[in-house]
Amino acid sequence: PDTEPPFLEICGLDFFNDKISWSALAQNRDTSFLLGNGVRVGDVEFDRLSAWTNLPENLSLDHRNNFLTFRFNGITLNQPRNVRYQHKLDGVDENWSAFTGRTEAQYGNLPPGNYTFRVKAMNSEGVWSAEQKFSFSIRAPWWKTWWAYFLYIPLGFLVFMAFFRWRTDNLIKQRSHLVSEVEHATRIISTQKEDVEQKNNLLAMQKEEAEKQKSQIEQAHRQLEKKNLEIISSIAYARRIQSAIMPPSHLVRGLLKNSFILHRPKDIVAGDFYWVEQIEDKIFFAACDCTGHGVPGAMVSVVCNNALNRAVNEFGERLPGRILDKTRDLLLENFSRSVVEVSDGMDASLAVLDQKNNKLLWAGANNPLWLVRTVEGKTELKEYKADKQPIGRVRNPQPFTTHEINLVEGDCIYLFTDGYADQFGGKNGKKMTKSGFKSFLLSICHLPMEKQHKSLLDFHNQYRGQEEQVDDVCVIGVKV
Repeated sequence: PDTEPPFLEICGLDFFNDKISWSALAQNRDTSFLLGNGVRVGDVEFDRLSAWTNLPENLSLDHRNNFLTFRFNGITLNQPRNVRYQHKLDGVDENWSAFTGRTEAQYGNLPPGNYTFRVKAMNSEGVWSAEQKFSFSIRAPWWKTWWAYFLYIPLGFLVFMAFFRWRTDNLIKQRSHLVSEVEHATRIISTQKEDVEQKNNLLAMQKEEAEKQKSQIEQAHRQLEKKNLEIISSIAYARRIQSAIMPPSHLVRGLLKNSFILHRPKDIVAGDFYWVEQIEDKIFFAACDCTGHGVPGAMVSVVCNNALNRAVNEFGERLPGRILDKTRDLLLENFSRSVVEVSDGMDASLAVLDQKNNKLLWAGANNPLWLVRTVEGKTELKEYKADKQPIGRVRNPQPFTTHEINLVEGDCIYLFTDGYADQFGGKNGKKMTKSGFKSFLLSICHLPMEKQHKSLLDFHNQYRGQEEQVDDVCVIGVKV
């Protein structure tokens, strides 16, 4: 048994999903700098870099620099891939996170305050390492500082006095004007008949009612605008959460170097999502389409993504068919807890790439796999059929089939949902269909994967034209 705890260290701190060269920043402390993904970061303060970890000490960040990624690594010579981690951020997390094999933790939208990130590692025998810590702070904006609050008091008093003075003068003028009006009206009323007085009273009542209705309409309009802004803000935050569960682009490029992922939600959030995981020397990747789109689809996608992760990491499934079987079991288990029957689920195309043996294991739920291969100058597209059943509640469920495919250099593998082929547009406003999608893929399969991604996106926008996007889009391309 391995009785030595893992050697654990916090080895990196990134901003907005992009790596930071703290050594370069320590030598040239500009007030702001531009990250590789286009995000500008500024007002980063620290004393020095740690001699061991090369991370900043006494780090203080501006309130806008509040999306952080901590990278850490636990090293053990016995079964190094079985090292598991738990982490927490004091000030945000009340409890430690669940066991995970991921070597990074992301925290976004952090409010001003003092924080301490903690992480610990466990080897395959359950021996824990010492806890590693990293402390930092996020400064409050100037309008939330103590001196700003101190200035608000006299400023508010001056505004109140000015308003009171203006209101008093206005009331005096109104009173003088009303007195004059009343006296004039009294002289007129005294010379008119009783029916004229009744008509005037009726007109006054109608005017008051109209103003009251106008005020009510304006108040209802303001409340509606406020609710609309709250809903849009909530959906935008849900998109950030959904983006966090999918692997970042730099991680995907590190695992599948010659690949692309085209992900285009119909709404702010999507029911389609992609999933990439590395276990030992095999790469697992999938394109998934959950029931619905928008907020309902996004909620289902979070449950389905978690079920996929549990099937692989918790239950140790490695064959695609077995992974989909276990994912279906976990979804049914989650949905069975509801007081009403839930029939939601997902379609998926799941592949396991064995680069060492140049093989691909694949299974599909309603969504197929396309393999494009060029032999003796002739390019052909072969379709591997999926099982005609979703991952969810069905009347007669069957085990999903695992297909084994021998790969050759230059093969192009495509996993996708039905969203790309279901778009309407073109000259006659018709659906693209799978045959149209297939023809276009064959016309661009010889291009590098980055150019294939751009061509697919341009063709998608050009084909739709002014038509509304009818479904979420997710396409994964990998070249051997």
